This record gives sequence, C-alpha cells and structure tokens, in this order.
Amino acid sequence: MNNVSSKIQRRARKNQGITSILTFFVPFAGYIYTVRYLSAAIVFFLTIVLASDDFLDDDLAPLYGFLMLGAAVENVVSVQKARKSGQNKPIQPSKTTLKQLPNLQVEVLKMGKDQGEMTLSDFVIATEASPDKIQEILMELERWDLVRVYNRDSDGVVVYQVI
Repeated sequence: MNNVSSKIQRRARKNQGITSILTFFVPFAGYIYTVRYLSAAIVFFLTIVLASDDFLDDDLAPLYGFLMLGAAVENVVSVQKARKSGQNKPIQPSKTTLKQLPNLQVEVLKMGKDQGEMTLSDFVIATEASPDKIQEILMELERWDLVRVYNRDSDGVVVYQVI
C-alpha cells in the first residue's frame, strides 16, 4: 500500500500541461510520465494497432484521434484526482494537541450527552476551545458514529447530538 501511496504522491506533483501535451502527442509516454505503467503498455498496444496501415485505411481511422484525445483527458484527470487525494489526507496533530485532544473529546461527548443537542457555539462556550478545534473534534466523532449532525426542525440551525 505504501508503494501505491508513493505513486499517487508522485503523480500529484506532475505538471498538468506537460501531462496533457505529452499524452496527446505520444500517449504511452504521457502515461509513463505520470507513473502509470500498465496504462502505458495498454495505450502503446492500442496505438500500434490503430496506427497500422491496414487500420488507417478503414472508416475507423478517427478512433486513433479519439484515443489520443481521450488518453490526454483521462491522464490529466488522474493527476487532478491524485492531487485531491493528497489534500484529503488527515493532518497529523502536534504532540501537545495529542495530549489535549482525548480529554476534549470526552468533555464534548459528556456535554452533548447531558444536553441532548448542542450547537457549535454551545460547545465553544462550554469548553472555551477554538471553534476550529471543536469543529474538528465533532467531525471526527461523527466519522466514528458517536455524534449525529442535523438541522433542527424548529429553526434550521445545525445541531449535534451524541448517539
């Protein structure tokens, strides 16, 4: 898995302009540039088949152009997805945050259980922590299915309820 992760990170650092131009003019080379070797082999094989004299004489010759354009677009999208996946990686908290975070999580859970439902500002006032920190904790607790987030029917305000 680490190998896959490193390939995605390397792909995320690739220039999209170079990727699109290289893949459009020499499709398999563009895939090699973006560290996608299996795709490069497949596109190389398809390029050889589509570029052969027998095939280009047929009415299916536009498939060669479609392959070049489609490969360029798909490869650039791959680079964009790699960049987005890198942005979605969780930020590692600092050592001081690691010491404080579990206690604050438990405090938030206890308050939420006692009150039934609370807004973000209720948690901030009660804990005296920053809104960003409380939001981060609530999102993490929601991922763990410990907190439910919904809009209150009476006024539409976003509230948090400990499950």
